[in-house]
Amino acid sequence: MKPALLLLLASMLWLPWLLPSIAGSVTGTWSGKWDLPAAAGDQPHYMVLQQQGDTVSGTAGPSADQQFDIRDGKAAGDKLTFEVALPDGQVMRFEFKVEGETLTGQAQIEAGGRSMTVKLSAKRVK
Repeated sequence: MKPALLLLLASMLWLPWLLPSIAGSVTGTWSGKWDLPAAAGDQPHYMVLQQQGDTVSGTAGPSADQQFDIRDGKAAGDKLTFEVALPDGQVMRFEFKVEGETLTGQAQIEAGGRSMTVKLSAKRVK
């Protein structure tokens, strides 16, 4: 085989493992707000994330003082997903698009047999 063809085949085999690092890590502290009607006022959102390969762990909540554990966190390309179970039984499912230092997406909140989807965004805290 020609060296150029071997190099191409080798790079194709390594590409799936390189994608998370190409897209960038979401490790860090993120702060943002929920996109709610004006009557609800500004509602903050705060996350501390750790990424190892495609697995994401950490905490999320309304402030640095009120955090809940993240479960089933995954990063794939520019997508980030995870769940947060609140003490009252509510489950929140987050889905973000990662764009450099900004996360934009939505959270689906399930409680008492009802479901609601809310948009939110966050920026990496320097």
